[in-house]
Amino acid sequence: MRARLHAAHTGLSPERALEHLTRIQHHRIRIAQGDAVTGVSAINAGQAGVFSALG
Repeated sequence: MRARLHAAHTGLSPERALEHLTRIQHHRIRIAQGDAVTGVSAINAGQAGVFSALG
């Protein structure tokens, strides 16, 4: 992870990159007896950059 972040010139340490990514939330709700609906919170530019750097 460190090598990929460095190669992509992000300036992020693995610890800092993980801090960005831990803000992403996965939601799952079920209303009454209906099917469960799942979703992921919107990803900001910083998080998208980490994903891009990591490939």
